[in-house]
Amino acid sequence: MSPSSPTIDDLQDRIADIEQKLMFQEETIESLSDVVTKQWAAIDKLQAKLKIMDDQLYEMEVQSGAGAKPGSEPPPPHY
Repeated sequence: MSPSSPTIDDLQDRIADIEQKLMFQEETIESLSDVVTKQWAAIDKLQAKLKIMDDQLYEMEVQSGAGAKPGSEPPPPHY
């Protein structure tokens, strides 16, 4: 063997390092996936609440007459 070729121990150490990095990456990906899943659940809840609030606001506008289109109300009296 030439002095520059890696030994079995060197190769085993490199493989162990690669396996350790791979495990860390898999754990990181799983953790990020969990975070994304929780964020989507929060987004879904917020969208549902926003829809309810939008519907409530629309109903309030209709009841108060504020939801009328511009120009559909009679003009204000002139002094």
